[in-house]
Amino acid sequence: MTWNQAADEWSGFLGKINLTREELRCSWNSPWFRGHTNSADYKLLPGILRNQTERDKSRIRRVSAQIENFERTIAECKVEITKIRKTLTVEHNLWKADPTPENERRVKAAQKILDEKRLKMGRARNAANNAQLQIDKINLVPTGEREAFIEFSARSGQQFTNSWEVLAAMQHCGVPTRLLDWTETLASALFFSLRKFSLSIDVVWARDKKDGRVGPFQRTPTELLTEIGPLPTPSVWVLNPFRASAKSTDRTRIWDISRQPEYDYFQRIVVERNWDFEGPIPAFSPWRSARMAAQQGTFVVWGRDRRPLNEILGSDFVAEVLLSERAAIYGVYMLKHMLAIDHFSLFRDLDSLSAAIADRYIK
Repeated sequence: MTWNQAADEWSGFLGKINLTREELRCSWNSPWFRGHTNSADYKLLPGILRNQTERDKSRIRRVSAQIENFERTIAECKVEITKIRKTLTVEHNLWKADPTPENERRVKAAQKILDEKRLKMGRARNAANNAQLQIDKINLVPTGEREAFIEFSARSGQQFTNSWEVLAAMQHCGVPTRLLDWTETLASALFFSLRKFSLSIDVVWARDKKDGRVGPFQRTPTELLTEIGPLPTPSVWVLNPFRASAKSTDRTRIWDISRQPEYDYFQRIVVERNWDFEGPIPAFSPWRSARMAAQQGTFVVWGRDRRPLNEILGSDFVAEVLLSERAAIYGVYMLKHMLAIDHFSLFRDLDSLSAAIADRYIK
C-alpha cells in the first residue's frame, strides 16, 4: 500500500468523524472527543468505577442478603393478609347477622391479626428500602474515594478554591476519580488514541533517520506495519455534551459546577451521599494548569448510575469511530510531522519538554 492510499483511509476516517457529528446533531456546536488505544478493551467509565473493591462487593452481598430476607417477609405477609381478610369478611358477616358479644370478639381478634401483619409488612418494606439506600451509597462512593481526596487535598501543596478543582487536579495527575476526561479538540483525542502506534513507529523512524534515510516516506505503510507488528484497533469517541446534559439534568448547557456551592463534590457526594443526579453530567474543567489548558480538557462527572457512558446515553448521544491500521499510520505522520503535536505540547511540564528535546536533538 502507498502513502496516498493510506491518506485516503485517513480522509475516510475524518469523513466518518464529520458524519458522526451530523448524526449526533452537533455539526454546529462543538462536540467532545475522547481517544482510546484499544477499542475492544476499554469502557467509557471513570477510573474509580472500573473495578469494584472486594470490600464493597462484600458489603453489597451482605446488604443484598438482608433485602432478600425482607422481601420474603413481605411476600409471606401478603399471603397471610389475603387469608386473614377472607376470615375477617366471614366473621364480620356472622356478626352482622348475629351481633353477639362472642361474634364481635372474633371480628376484633381477626382485625387485630390483620393490623399486626400489615404493620410487619410495612416495617419489612421500610427496612428493604433503607437497605437499598445503603447499597446506593456504597455504589455512589467506592472504597478509597474519600481517603484519596482528603490526602491529595492536604498534601498537594496547592491552594484550591473548591473541591471540584481538587478532583480535576487529581484526575490530571493520574489519581482515579469519578471524572472521565474529554477534549474539545480532535487532535488531542487522536494523540491519545494513536499513542501505541506512535511509540512503535517512532522507534522505526529513529532507526531510519540514523541510517540516513531521507524522510518518513522512505518506507511504505505496509513496510511500517511489518516492522511494528499487529496493534490493537484505536478509536475516537464523539459526544454531544449539550444533549447529554439535557438528558441527565434537563438543562441544555455545559455545567460549571465549581461555581454552584449547592453541588459541592465533597459535601454532596462524599459526605452526605445525596447527589441529585442519576446520570453523568458534562462539565467544564477548571484550567488551573498549563496541561489542562493545552489539552482543552473537559469532564463528564458520574452520578449514581455506574454503567458505561454509551450504555447510559445510547448511540444518539455518543458514538465511536474506529481507525484502520493504515489510517492510524497516516494519522501518526500528520500529528508528528505536520501538526507538531507531541507529548510536551499536551502535557506542558518539564519532564515532557526534556524528553522532546532529547528525542529531537540528541537521541
